[in-house]
Amino acid sequence: MRLPMPPSITIIALAAAFDKAFPGVDFSFFMAFITVFCQGQGPRTITQVQQSAVFERNYSRFWNFLDAADFDDDKIYELQVNQLAEHGMKTALSGGRKIIVAAVDDTLNRRPFGPKLFGTQIHHDHAAKEHQSTYALGQNQVLFGVVPHARNKDGARCFLVDNELYLSESESEEAGKETLPFETRHHLAGLMVERFGRQLQDEEWLYVLCDAWYTKNPFLNWSLKRARTHIIGRLQLNRVLYHLPEPKEPGTPGRPAKYGNRWDWRESFEGEAVEVEQFHYGQKRRVKYIAKKVLIRKFEAPVLVVAARYSDVKESNPVLFLCTDTDFDPAAVIELYSARFSEEEAIKDMRQVLGWGTERVRGKRRWLRYMRMMLLASCWLRIIAESQDEKTHELIVDPWRKKQPRLTMGQVQQGLRYESWSGEQVFRNSGSTPELGEIQELYQRAITPTPKRRSSSRISVV
Repeated sequence: MRLPMPPSITIIALAAAFDKAFPGVDFSFFMAFITVFCQGQGPRTITQVQQSAVFERNYSRFWNFLDAADFDDDKIYELQVNQLAEHGMKTALSGGRKIIVAAVDDTLNRRPFGPKLFGTQIHHDHAAKEHQSTYALGQNQVLFGVVPHARNKDGARCFLVDNELYLSESESEEAGKETLPFETRHHLAGLMVERFGRQLQDEEWLYVLCDAWYTKNPFLNWSLKRARTHIIGRLQLNRVLYHLPEPKEPGTPGRPAKYGNRWDWRESFEGEAVEVEQFHYGQKRRVKYIAKKVLIRKFEAPVLVVAARYSDVKESNPVLFLCTDTDFDPAAVIELYSARFSEEEAIKDMRQVLGWGTERVRGKRRWLRYMRMMLLASCWLRIIAESQDEKTHELIVDPWRKKQPRLTMGQVQQGLRYESWSGEQVFRNSGSTPELGEIQELYQRAITPTPKRRSSSRISVV
């Protein structure tokens, strides 16, 4: 059985912004989950959360908190985005313009042990290894993350803020005894982008990074309906591209042409390519590229297509990028897209550090709330890592390890555990810092045991 783990000072300071969102005793249960996520080793069952809590020994009340606690999930999402905006989530371009960069991707968590868990279905795994089956039992989720400072020379960090569950059409009737309508991954990605867009100011522009799966017409046509929202993504090499049509001369018979001639970017690459120097994945690289405004089939507006390859690597294969903003800098398209890999790192950290994909939650409402708190904990760990100076970095990182340009989520967890047991504050707070009296009051609320009730109703926390 795990020893009780009190919340650290840094976690309490971050939780101060969510104090009013959890009425009554709900705040103590919220802090129990967040504490185990941020300071633990990755919980796999609600039992481990209950065993790590410093105040509660009643196992069923943790389930009741997820099922019937009186707090607004949308309010928690709004507070999370506001906290991230206070930390800083914009990216500065070379001309001084500032934009918000986000990323969309989907992933499969294999669950061979839990066919009755919520959202568990048979899905095709396009990233299956040689020893794994291409069709696996698991949860397929579409995730949305914000990438602040996407042009960072040391590599960008992605802050996962939202997720949607994807079910195959043939199996959408039954999902852990909860019905869930079938929606395409393009539609789910659009829902999350639209939900995030409602939190932005009128003058803020959003650019969404995605891979070649999402640069299809359904997602691209959806972006036309959103003001100040553009898509930057990969294109398949066999995608047919067309020149803009010539204007129809007056008096000539027939309708105006919708498309011009095909554009063969391979023929134009060697003679027209421009070479630039950029930072990709924390390394300086030389890139050759060409860009052109073209048309693609069944898309209502022209797009900017950039063909690029590394010039400092022998036998580098060319790639195609797309941007729905035709006035955007082509070199910035390549540089920003390299930040999309930060979402893959965030997904990996969620699995390895927070134990994502091993939770055993059956009900739909419970699972959604569980994921909301896990995404919040993931953002907090990354906010803490981004807010530290070199002195704190040297204090946390083991001296015999290879020097790293930034703190990892696992190293932040070690520092939070030290804060928990010692009572000393290791990390610098990000944003507004609450007063010492407020921190002490929140700490007492976090460890206050809930009153016992004799009601036979399952809803024991209101």
